[in-house]
Amino acid sequence: NAVKLLGATVGVATHTIELSNIVIGDLPFTGNGTFYITVECSANPPMRTSVSEPKPPKVVHFPEVITVRMRESLLENAVKISVSELDVVGSTEVCELRLTPVNMVAWARDPEISVKRFAMTVCDRNRNTVTPPWIALEFQFPINDIRQLESLHNDTWTVRTATWTGQDAVGTYQDKDIVDFKHQYALVDTGGSLVQEPDEGDIRTVSTCRACVRRSTRLTGCCSVLVVMLVFFARAYFSSCYGHFYALTQVLGADGQDGATGKWNESQPISYAYLNAIENNCEEQVGGMQIQDGTHPCRPSFRQVNMTCEHLPAAQKEPLAFRRAAEALLGEAGTPLTCIPHVCTYYIMLEDHEFWLVFGSGTLLLFSLFVVGPLLNHMVDIYRRLRIKEHNSMVHGIRENMRKFHNMAGGGGSDQAPLIT
Repeated sequence: NAVKLLGATVGVATHTIELSNIVIGDLPFTGNGTFYITVECSANPPMRTSVSEPKPPKVVHFPEVITVRMRESLLENAVKISVSELDVVGSTEVCELRLTPVNMVAWARDPEISVKRFAMTVCDRNRNTVTPPWIALEFQFPINDIRQLESLHNDTWTVRTATWTGQDAVGTYQDKDIVDFKHQYALVDTGGSLVQEPDEGDIRTVSTCRACVRRSTRLTGCCSVLVVMLVFFARAYFSSCYGHFYALTQVLGADGQDGATGKWNESQPISYAYLNAIENNCEEQVGGMQIQDGTHPCRPSFRQVNMTCEHLPAAQKEPLAFRRAAEALLGEAGTPLTCIPHVCTYYIMLEDHEFWLVFGSGTLLLFSLFVVGPLLNHMVDIYRRLRIKEHNSMVHGIRENMRKFHNMAGGGGSDQAPLIT
């Protein structure tokens, strides 16, 4: 899996490391002892080896292969490996070792020096030792798992089993669909009697339906949020462009009338500073006055602005959207967006329909979350109960046939006849 490998390399995903060939020696202990090893990695539960038979503390071997998962990151907690001796009541920690995940991954990558022997720290500081205790470990990426579970990525409906062959620890694995696996290996209780369970095909159908409902609801929610975000962005974009054309109309005038500062030579470009000054001047002159659009140069109507938008004089620079915001945030390095053709028409169209777009998107989201989702889940529950009822009827029929067969054969009858699957 290239994605997981990349994530593990940058310290986001986990590496899987196998600790094998585990040997401890020179333990600070008198007489024979029953020792075991505990490995604590990150926030995972502690992992323990089997408890050895009473052994002298000089050398103790462990057959286990311990699999730990860690992130190759300096922020990851150290892996603690401790040796304990089992007492009559409880156990006593004898010595310990702490290794960083970064070093462990580096040692696993090195094929020439995979086995290392580390000096351990004695837990009882008051105990005098002739030689420091040690532990030998081999660090490897997964090679001892015949089933190769690292290559089985989130496959919900596959069961992988392995068969060992010979004495060289070799074997092969087999993948079975979970339906075939359950048919091959019947479910039994602790006494070996068959246990009734739902049909796996029905379980898969119900699980698939619930996943479809879940994904459909999420998709509807994402689409609704996306539509609202697009409406707000389009509103801001169109408003910025329309405002620029509005200011140009104030200066240039429309319908043969002069602009707010008199007749303007259309062959002369209008600077942004001049447009800002005219906007401020118009606001001071007619701001707050109930002037009808189109009756004053400072209050052009949409039709007049749209004429400027569709027939912009050649000398005038094409307006840019978010120009002021880009200049305020990035200065001259900012690059505003170009206004698309017919932007003023789109502005009015959006202004007329934006309420219904936002309202419809919100209504669709709420309807999907609180009506469609629960209704579809309820329908899935009805289907599940119906299949359970049909399955129970079939099992009851089989038991009745078994009872009748036993009665005809003279073997008596019992409602506890074994279930046939």
